Amino acid sequence: MGRKARTSRRSEFGSVFPTRSQAKSELRKPVQKRAVIGWTAQYSSPIDGRKVTNKFRGDGAERLARAWLDNERDYIETLKRQGRLDEYLNPSERKTAARRRDERADMTYDRYAEQFIEEYRMNGGDRLAPGSVRQLENNLHYSIAAFRGRRLTDIKPRDVGRFLDGEHMGGFTGFNGETVRRNAYKDMKRVMRKATEMGMDGEAPYITATPCTYAAPPVPPSKQAEIPVVTNEQLWKIYHDMPAYTRLAPILAVAVGGMRISEVCALRLCDIDLDKKIVHIRHSLRRGEGDRGKLRLGPTKNRASNASEPIPDAVVPLLREHIAKHTDGKPTTFLFHYRHPDEPIEPNTLRNHFKKAAENAGRPDLHFHTLRATAATAAKNAGASVKDSMALQRHADVKTNVEIYQRSSIEERRALANKIYAPIDAAKDASGDGERPAIATAA
Repeated sequence: MGRKARTSRRSEFGSVFPTRSQAKSELRKPVQKRAVIGWTAQYSSPIDGRKVTNKFRGDGAERLARAWLDNERDYIETLKRQGRLDEYLNPSERKTAARRRDERADMTYDRYAEQFIEEYRMNGGDRLAPGSVRQLENNLHYSIAAFRGRRLTDIKPRDVGRFLDGEHMGGFTGFNGETVRRNAYKDMKRVMRKATEMGMDGEAPYITATPCTYAAPPVPPSKQAEIPVVTNEQLWKIYHDMPAYTRLAPILAVAVGGMRISEVCALRLCDIDLDKKIVHIRHSLRRGEGDRGKLRLGPTKNRASNASEPIPDAVVPLLREHIAKHTDGKPTTFLFHYRHPDEPIEPNTLRNHFKKAAENAGRPDLHFHTLRATAATAAKNAGASVKDSMALQRHADVKTNVEIYQRSSIEERRALANKIYAPIDAAKDASGDGERPAIATAA
């Protein structure tokens, strides 16, 4: 006679019992008389009480089932002692977590950087505009070429230092200028910093610390920042030299919120309230995915850019005249259009009109964006506070407004120097001998 199979053995933690045949030939037999084909270990989850089961077959199945149950008990007891029972995962969940850990450990820089680009969100949760996505791709192109195929965990600070020095690494052959170098490194730092954060679903970070420990290279002098602002006389010269249907654009760019060219081109008649003398800057022109395709209305550059700005009194008649002569008066008509009123003028077309007129005005160095700096500087010269200037320019931070857009000329600095020296000069008669006091010098 064969050895009789043992029945279920229960303990304080779970149980182990035989798994019996379900063959059709044995279905009519009592359960206890069916053939034993394996052993099952089972316990209740400490989180929700659901049954957690594992089945074993073959030689030593009972021993394996009991060993598995002992291991599960030890795992749960350890969590209890450490006060981490809420972190309990059943065997299937632990297996999935282990596989994900392995996948994360094998994540390469190029794969993660491409994922970063695809999932990137601004602080407010908005996606980047197509043009900004393209710029991010261009910036990360250099580090992706340098570290393609390298695991995130294998990239060390010395490797990043070599990259910053422009050494040839992988498909990377150097930077095209200091601005490119700075932008490429800044965006690589953003990628690596993101890799040190917890995942959206609580996954462990890919790396524990970023290897990008070097400070970003200093900001190289901006060529555009060195361009003098447009004088009033030059602005009107440009106005008269531009085609009649676009000449109002530079006036609006300076007079109303320092609008960007994509915002000017996106203006429709429904955005303009001449009675209240307000322009609602709600959109900028965008293309489709990958910054390609037909132009369409999109969001402004950021939330601060979406604003309602006052129209100067003297500009209202110019707007009325332009609307009467160059539009059909319908609310959805674009203020500046070329062939069809429902299709905006291409920014490049407006840019070319402006560039040609600027050359005729003796300012071939001008860009349409210089008008934004002109507006900021005019606000400063008119006595606007930093807060008011930021509001007029729709800037999100003081640094951008002051360092990039407000320009200071030698004449302004001379006037300031004269103001500073005036009380010193006024005190010369009080010195007794009519002579100016000597300027102290270092010994």
